[in-house]
Amino acid sequence: MQKTPFLGVLRVETPFERAPGDSANVESWNFPVKIKILKDSTVHKVVDLSNDYPQDFIDGWVDLIQEFIDEGAVAAITSCGFLSAIHPILRKRFPGFPIGTSALLQIPIANNLVELGKRVGIITFNENVLGKKHLNGVGVDYDVPIVGVEEGCSFYNLIRKCDPFNYEEHEKDVVAAAKKLVSQYDDIGGIILECANMGPYRLAVQKATNLPVWDIITLGDFVYDVGLARSFNK
Repeated sequence: MQKTPFLGVLRVETPFERAPGDSANVESWNFPVKIKILKDSTVHKVVDLSNDYPQDFIDGWVDLIQEFIDEGAVAAITSCGFLSAIHPILRKRFPGFPIGTSALLQIPIANNLVELGKRVGIITFNENVLGKKHLNGVGVDYDVPIVGVEEGCSFYNLIRKCDPFNYEEHEKDVVAAAKKLVSQYDDIGGIILECANMGPYRLAVQKATNLPVWDIITLGDFVYDVGLARSFNK
């Protein structure tokens, strides 16, 4: 029996609500997806330890990707941008299989699409952790402006403490970080949303800054289209 092609979504094990626009919500996608959760992949393990992941943690993601491939996946993405730190490992382990580990993968192409003389900046869950290790993992060996949501804000506490979901407050927090980014750096021409949970607020960020915005959904659309070319033969 022929397998139905799909995009595999590697989800962190967090209990908070995933709204449409989040990579781990099936309503975010216009094509078939399957979601698998890595057991015990807490925020602490995925974010705080991302500069030196233990081998068993990496092996867990490898096993899930292999399951996706065996089931007919044409590409895969994750639900946390900090996993860019293991992108080279996954590329080596699964040659030719498109794996969108992080929205940060889009930095090079985004820099070539924004206004000439300007560059993209990053909005992240935690600016104190995100750094060269994560950028180098996706081939970015130059400085990129990074601004995080305010520690202790509603969006931050949703992820860190699993506080109640509040769309309006979370949107305000992400937009506030975007405004801070463009106010601190006068050469910002576009924005990358590192956090896969920020996707629901992409349009609000775009409207608030009047800039193009990339996130995990734009990356997922891209890797799926790369993994499964469309037929134009009628």
